[in-house]
Amino acid sequence: MLNLKNIVVIIMLLFAADALAQRGGSVKNYNLNKSIVLYTTKLKITQQKMDEFISLNAEKLVNSMMSENNLRFEFVLNKLKLKKLDSLVATFGYLSESNYSTTNFNDRIEQLKNELADEQEKLAKYSSKPDSNTYKNYIFETEKNISRIRKSIREIDVNDSLVWVSLNVYNEISTPSNSGSSRVSFVNMPGFEVGYLFVENPKAGLSSTAYQSLTCKYMFTRGKSYINLGVFKDANANVTDSSRIRELFLINFGQDFYPRHFGRGKRQFLNLYTGYQLGGFITNRNNDNTSSFIPNANVSLGLELYKSKYILLDNKVSYFLPLNDLNRNLRGILYNISLNFVF
Repeated sequence: MLNLKNIVVIIMLLFAADALAQRGGSVKNYNLNKSIVLYTTKLKITQQKMDEFISLNAEKLVNSMMSENNLRFEFVLNKLKLKKLDSLVATFGYLSESNYSTTNFNDRIEQLKNELADEQEKLAKYSSKPDSNTYKNYIFETEKNISRIRKSIREIDVNDSLVWVSLNVYNEISTPSNSGSSRVSFVNMPGFEVGYLFVENPKAGLSSTAYQSLTCKYMFTRGKSYINLGVFKDANANVTDSSRIRELFLINFGQDFYPRHFGRGKRQFLNLYTGYQLGGFITNRNNDNTSSFIPNANVSLGLELYKSKYILLDNKVSYFLPLNDLNRNLRGILYNISLNFVF
């Protein structure tokens, strides 16, 4: 006979099985799995749109969670609706990961069928005993095992056209862009940069119409953050104008930023970005009698021509802006092309 302890255990198992059924089973019972990780600045809107999508399209919502900086959804979706899901999540922000995997359940089904045959053989053996009442508990456990195995086989058959989707959404403002690591990824990428400065409003006795530049460009984060150190020389080399600025010795700190909706710099070719440079330069005039330090700030728009793990070929257009009384006669359009490599 069943005692109180056995009854309690059976009731708990039944409740657990019911809860599992309500949650849609386990990811292990789905041979198609989709994992998505994305970053967005619109966390609340993303939650509302995902709630709407799941209510209209999902077979089952397994789990949902929202915190201040994170959303997580687990749901079961018909595989014919995957394209609709992909199109939707692409509008939320930066897609960091979108993996689709399949699992072959043929071996698992064969194993379950063998287990089922074994349990059915046991049941027939126990039931054929003359004193079958003695084997009542064994019969009960065997019938329960048979029911469990059949349910697992049915789940695998039913889930063949379904996909288990795991979606993680992070607040881009407060969450590191490199999943599980720091936002800053340091590198050691020295290189050089050549440029040409077209002065907007050159003035006799002060500035040339153009300057050529050669600088060392040391990039130290994949962000990209870098330091420029180099010289601009008068492209016209007019030495008769004694007070004209002949050279600019430059030191700048710069940072570049990839647009959210243009791939975040992940492509190998043609990554668009914007940036700035802050620093200053020392002027040398033809008469060598006067020099001064002048702060400057540049804003830039660039396009990475080629990028790999080991090399970066880059070009950009900047607005060169001295921050003193030379502003009017030394500012202008600066074009640069640079090459950096992993050292």
